Amino acid sequence: MTSQGLWYTALCPVYIDVVGDFAGTELAVLDGDTLLAMVLRSLNAIDCPSILHGVYLVEEALRKLLDSKASFEIVFVLDRKSTGAQAPDIRGHEKAVWRLFFRSAVIAHLQHTSRTVTVNLFDSLLDDKWSTYVSMKKPYYILTEDGSGLKTPSASGPVDLSDYLAAARAMWTESMWLHLHQGISVVLISEDMFKDNKIVSFVFHASMSSRDSLAKGRHVKGLCQAIEVMDASVKSVQFTDFVEAPPAAEGANKPASAVAKVLVLLAHTRKPLHLDMAKVFLIHSAMLPSIPLELCAQPLAVPRFGDTAKDALATFMELSYAAALSATRGSADQLIYFVDERFFRAILLEVLDTVSTIGLSAVEGIYGDAPFLKQAENAWNIIHSARGFWNYTSLLQAADASLVSNEFHTLLHPARTLSLLPYKQPFLEKYLPILPANASAESVPFFKAEYIPNYETHHWHVAKPLTQTGEAVCVRGKKPQRIAVRKAKQGQAFFIQKYASSLTGASGRIIRPKTIIVQPKKLSGCFKRASRAPQFDETSAPTAISKEKRASASSSASKPATRSKRDAIIAANTERLVSAEKEAANKRWKILRDKVEQLGTSDLVVAELEHAILLERSVSAKVLVQEQKLFIVMFLLNQWSSFCVSPSNKNDPATPQRKEEGINVLVKLFELCTGILAAPDATKATVEQARRILKMVGLEHSDDKEDTARRKSSNNDRKRDKDSEKTKSDTQTFKVKKSNSKSESSKKADALLEADKDMPLSFKFIYPRGVASQSWLRCPHSLTRFQLLHFGTHMDRTMGSASDPRVDFEPDQWQREVLDTIDREESVFVVAPTSAGKTFIAFYAIEKVLRELDDGVVVYVAPTKALVNQIAAILMMQPDVACQWTPRLKRVIFDEIHSISSLEGGLIWEQNLIFAPCPIVALSATVGNPQEFADWLQGVQAAKGHRLNMITHKHRFSNLRKFVFAPMGRPPKFTGLTSKEGNSSLRHLHPIAALSLGLTRIPDDMHLEPFECLQLFDAMHCERDEHAVLPPALSPEKYFAKLGVIKKADVIRYSEDLKTVLQQWMDLPDSRTSGAFRKVLKRLSSDINISLAKMDDGKPQNGLKYALTHVMALCHNLHRNGKLPAILFNYSRHNVEALTQRIFAELIAAEMRYKNTDAQWLKKVAAWDAWKLTEAARKAAMEKIARGSARGKNCGFWEDEEWDAGWQASFDPDAGLPQFSLTGKSDMSPYEIDKDIDFLRWQGVAPELCGALRRGIGVHHAGMNLRYRQTVERYFRAGHLRVVVATGTLALGINMPASTSVFTEDSVYLTALEYRQAAGRAGRRGFDLLGSVVFFGLPLVKASRLPDLAGHFPLSVTLVLRLHQLLSEEKSRAVGEDMMRSVLLLNKILLGKPAARLEVLHHLRFSIDYLRRFSLLSETGEPINLSGLTQHLYWAEPMNLSFTFLVNSGVLSEVVKSIDSELSLLTCLAHLFGRRWLPTKLNEFREEIIKRSPSKVFMEPLPACVVKVLKQHNDLVFQVMKSYIHHYVATLEIEDVAKLPLSGRSFPRTLAKGDVQSPILQRLAERSLPYRARSPFVALSGLDDTFGSVEDLSRTLRSGVSLQSTVVPLVSDLVDDTIVLDSYVIDFYKHGQFKPLTLANSIWPGDVWQMLNDFRLIIASLRVSLEVLLQAHKNTELVRLKRETEDDEDDHPRYQIYDEDDEEGEVAATSNWRPALVIKPELRDRRLWDIYKVLCRIQRTFNKKLEAMNA
Repeated sequence: MTSQGLWYTALCPVYIDVVGDFAGTELAVLDGDTLLAMVLRSLNAIDCPSILHGVYLVEEALRKLLDSKASFEIVFVLDRKSTGAQAPDIRGHEKAVWRLFFRSAVIAHLQHTSRTVTVNLFDSLLDDKWSTYVSMKKPYYILTEDGSGLKTPSASGPVDLSDYLAAARAMWTESMWLHLHQGISVVLISEDMFKDNKIVSFVFHASMSSRDSLAKGRHVKGLCQAIEVMDASVKSVQFTDFVEAPPAAEGANKPASAVAKVLVLLAHTRKPLHLDMAKVFLIHSAMLPSIPLELCAQPLAVPRFGDTAKDALATFMELSYAAALSATRGSADQLIYFVDERFFRAILLEVLDTVSTIGLSAVEGIYGDAPFLKQAENAWNIIHSARGFWNYTSLLQAADASLVSNEFHTLLHPARTLSLLPYKQPFLEKYLPILPANASAESVPFFKAEYIPNYETHHWHVAKPLTQTGEAVCVRGKKPQRIAVRKAKQGQAFFIQKYASSLTGASGRIIRPKTIIVQPKKLSGCFKRASRAPQFDETSAPTAISKEKRASASSSASKPATRSKRDAIIAANTERLVSAEKEAANKRWKILRDKVEQLGTSDLVVAELEHAILLERSVSAKVLVQEQKLFIVMFLLNQWSSFCVSPSNKNDPATPQRKEEGINVLVKLFELCTGILAAPDATKATVEQARRILKMVGLEHSDDKEDTARRKSSNNDRKRDKDSEKTKSDTQTFKVKKSNSKSESSKKADALLEADKDMPLSFKFIYPRGVASQSWLRCPHSLTRFQLLHFGTHMDRTMGSASDPRVDFEPDQWQREVLDTIDREESVFVVAPTSAGKTFIAFYAIEKVLRELDDGVVVYVAPTKALVNQIAAILMMQPDVACQWTPRLKRVIFDEIHSISSLEGGLIWEQNLIFAPCPIVALSATVGNPQEFADWLQGVQAAKGHRLNMITHKHRFSNLRKFVFAPMGRPPKFTGLTSKEGNSSLRHLHPIAALSLGLTRIPDDMHLEPFECLQLFDAMHCERDEHAVLPPALSPEKYFAKLGVIKKADVIRYSEDLKTVLQQWMDLPDSRTSGAFRKVLKRLSSDINISLAKMDDGKPQNGLKYALTHVMALCHNLHRNGKLPAILFNYSRHNVEALTQRIFAELIAAEMRYKNTDAQWLKKVAAWDAWKLTEAARKAAMEKIARGSARGKNCGFWEDEEWDAGWQASFDPDAGLPQFSLTGKSDMSPYEIDKDIDFLRWQGVAPELCGALRRGIGVHHAGMNLRYRQTVERYFRAGHLRVVVATGTLALGINMPASTSVFTEDSVYLTALEYRQAAGRAGRRGFDLLGSVVFFGLPLVKASRLPDLAGHFPLSVTLVLRLHQLLSEEKSRAVGEDMMRSVLLLNKILLGKPAARLEVLHHLRFSIDYLRRFSLLSETGEPINLSGLTQHLYWAEPMNLSFTFLVNSGVLSEVVKSIDSELSLLTCLAHLFGRRWLPTKLNEFREEIIKRSPSKVFMEPLPACVVKVLKQHNDLVFQVMKSYIHHYVATLEIEDVAKLPLSGRSFPRTLAKGDVQSPILQRLAERSLPYRARSPFVALSGLDDTFGSVEDLSRTLRSGVSLQSTVVPLVSDLVDDTIVLDSYVIDFYKHGQFKPLTLANSIWPGDVWQMLNDFRLIIASLRVSLEVLLQAHKNTELVRLKRETEDDEDDHPRYQIYDEDDEEGEVAATSNWRPALVIKPELRDRRLWDIYKVLCRIQRTFNKKLEAMNA
């Protein structure tokens, strides 16, 4: 294989949604020449294409890119000017020069008119300016091509272009390598990459490319050679007789118009015929601005010239474009609106007709009195006054009299338009547009016209009934082992219980179910949760509260309370209990003081006191708790004093650096003192002493207590104001009773506690000794800087928290707003970061529904494909289920709602949202455009009468601190976790420093910690200048001057203000080159850049090899810095397992080295060996003693100490040592762990992974054994595992919070959204004050902006069919009508794109006509024939419709009768359902790729008979779509003005009434092309309403008519032989191996199993669909034949074993495969049966091989 093939085939591109699933809103570069090449390919088949048409296509492509939310800049490389000059079927030199001029015109047009995109020009990719641009802007990817779009020219072409095309391919490929080498990912651009409002294409990720600097020279040389060949080829076809204009032409009389400048040059060619043509050219340019577009849409005029004159015309046009290039020089866009070759030919033909038939004198009369005529004549007189303007003698002489007349060539010929089929569905008729229908129109004949119901009564991939419990299937005729099965089920149930315990935190205890009693809807929302201990019986509350009772309670509450005897007794008892508790607390406190005074060291004292405070539960001891904190402060103050004295001389104060070493002590001291000041139950003496301490250390602030009280008072006011009025009114009676019963019992206790506040300290506060002056104790920082630098993680984090009776914790303000919204029965959309507290929302919504209704249903939709599909398929779309369940739906909860934007499965999410009949709860942590999504969601909910509230919360409870793991060189050999060798390799990364310079805005969700705010301010303060102004009020000392103790909310406001100013600096000119913003970035990133520079040893700092080398050092660093437990994210399943095994192997290897070399260990093992030698004698002696004791004899005992059971008895030299294990502290017993691991071994889990579990390491990805994954999750939550290496499976929906999230390798799947989800796992609320994110071997710019959510067009043909199924049955009709209304009443059905209601209605009408014509829907709207099969495979549209068509056509029955029936059918299924696109360029290396591999890699084409049928299907779909568009457009008015889609330039579309009609305009109007559906810009190139394909329809329709081509059931890909597909399904079916699929087929190892498993589910689903149809056909035949058997009454098929004599015995059951359906031959549908029989054999073989690989 060539060197080019080697690196290209090793790239493994991924076919994904570029914006949504890869880049988000990161800056991209659009290769302008690639865009032009794509446009020119679409224009290549048109003779004389319009330049304005080309500009329209360019702008339309750019508009689609902007609609997809891509952020990009356009780049043109000037040395590529020859790129688009040639084409394989180019006709003449004129076309090459036209392309060069078109390129120049488009560049100038985009530079001068486009305000939405930036255009950059570079001389070359090897230019320093390009390198500077890349380093400054840091583009994430480039939209370009790899040369595969260039087709091989035909041998009969006019010019030999083989060298040119070979050079062009080389140029694109070498450019691609250079982009990847610079770290820019490559995305291939093509016309079909726009799907809905997404960009779907191949992505070559930069991290996958080789960074070999030695190879760069070779690729640079190849690029230069390719450009030289291309330039030489273009120069060889350019004219050589062009003469530059003489200096005389450049004078005062130089025309002002750009056209005149061109003609000045042309006039000096001195050829009379060219001069006559130049006059017509000048007139056509003068006419163009003043006439409408419809008159410019002319067929191609072919004047009656002889060969010489034809050549002269071609030469004239060539000279015109060449002169335009020479004359404009950077302003060619001026000619876009004044040059139209097709229109010029039409005018030339009119002049030629006039001079030939009437005479030269009549030419002037055909123009009438048009104002442009005088302007053109004046311009000509200046250009060439020697030849008269109306003298066309040369043109008359050139006319060929032998030709009868001039000709007009049209491109296409009109085709037959189909009439719409009649449709009379009662409900929909009133909504659909009225269009003409023909009752006699023919539909596609099917083999039967009957209704075969196919309800979703089975799971979508197995035949197990949904509503019934199927009996055990007897596979081999043997009875199941009931005891073994029962034990297995019991074991599984026990494991699930333990797994659930780890989720609920009930580990070690019985999980008690929560009892919920149905209550009145009015009251249920205001009660406390049942888990709390209520003060009154909530569950027995009356169903209603009468007005009299309310009035009575209200009046009693207003009367003064009188103390009863009962209250007096209660008060006395309370006083006695409080006194007793107080005395006991004082006694415990005295004992504790005596105990800690004997401990000695301050650390032990502090630990003991903190533990005692945590255990104190007595209410009466609250005062003493604050005193105990002060006691801790005393020890901390003494400890701090040791850092305030110079260690070398006790008489000198310490340096600030020395004080920094003990700053953590001061942090703890400050936290305790401020806590005492804020505590309402602290004594006056305690508060006064705390004040004195803060003043002593220099951290005092004025009015501590008053400030704290003020804050607490304001918080309480806010709490009271936020209480729900509904809650107050509904619980008024109960509150009265509660307050009356409680006030007397607590009043005395409160008075006693208040009296305690005057108590003196119970201990003498001892100040530090040995400090010469108290001033030495002062903090080295001011109060504000100290808090920002060191106190950030200890700041108060509450966000308006207050108690709420509805939940058993104190919710924040935004959480209470969510509760209020749910109580109001409204929908809610919540956007809050991970760990913010979204989970409880779902629990509350569920509990509320259960309290209110006994039969209410809540649906929770998790981000899994299977669950989402099942909700859509069954709960809301199946008649027999929908009529029972859908009316009972009270709320649907959509967790991780951002999944709506995913390419795979997002459509089903959107449909579920639209059809949900009840209020919804939508939750997400990662939405880039929350307001836009909320607006769309509000429209969806409003259509059903629900109101939506969006509630956002931007801040995490615990901050995330970012680090870069930067090891210096190769890591030292690992010697154990206790080793202290080397320094930490974790380097802090400031969030601002991680910004890509290409970003235009600072991300809204970029949060700064307090010390990061201070670092940012200091950097901005140092780099400010006269342009970059920093307001003095942002100085921390001024900003926080009046706050005293700073809270997290205060820091958040400060960070927002800082970022606002920084954004202003960012918007300044030259901010990214030399401005203050760049200097700030440089200052903040200096430390990390130094570290990265030191670790650069010339080797790649990324990739799997790098990760494997340093992963153990990474884990050791995390352990040393206290950042475990951690999740190491890697988005390759193969790499995940490799990293896990490497960590385990290094731990084992280090332990073996230690055990073989450590002297102390060897001595200990020797002692144990010696002890074992006497073990038998000891055992015998002990048994003798035991026997004697049993007989009552005193046998005595040995006094030797060796008889005592010592360490030897429990010593195991083979056991793992703690310094070589990453396990943490947990309550799991070794026996339990051993039992779980033994079971996993029995299930086939690799021994290395089982051993890693013992060492505290786990692996997690979707391809792992389910039991193993659940064990990993349980062990991690229990604390046994402290390192888990995982793919993105742990980023969504699984409760596995860690202290640290590590990203171990860059990946195309590591998007901004995925980064936030995975990083959000870090920072365990209640465990960690801080979460950590570590970057390990990947770029630092991953913390980028979130992608905006973008939706899909949800109305598909299959969905329309499924909705008709609901409408066709009485029991589900009401549900179906509600769902239809929810779609038809939407003003904006497509998120991210303005798709209007009218578009929805017309697409619905088209879908109905398609279903009618394919006989899947009756005239009255009832599903018929094989519609059930289509519906069952709804998630595979449009392939489900194609499969149904193939089944009905009978062609699949012929396919399965071939010699190799299994491979033939499997090939068809792989083309339909197992498509994996490959870059077309790989075809060039086909032989090298498959040379030494069992895989064929490239999929074989479909059988010819199948292709023929599919072409018929496509042709009919196209005819239906085209006919419907014509009928639709006929109802619309013709637009008066046409606008370019990006620049907005307006052009008159039609001729206004009253305009002067000159003869030539009348002639042009007569000959202009009739069109209504085409865009007027496209019609300029001679294209009328005759369309060639659905793609042509969707790309060239007029404005106001939008066609979503992705939802048109067309499968043109299936019959396109240029598309390259991967044959991974066929290859695996043949060789059954994973490794060849990764090597030859270039599938990522972690994706192999998932892809094959997905296809396995496809086969299973197809089989179930066929079985239901076969059973239905069997029942129909039984009725027809009036025959009944014992099993015919069962609605579900029974599965039996084939007898040995059965004709179908070859598909009998195996141990891993369910047996096939048994139907007697006379009851079979033969066409379905033949397919079913072969499909069963395929399924058995495929499953067997897949399970073998899993084992």
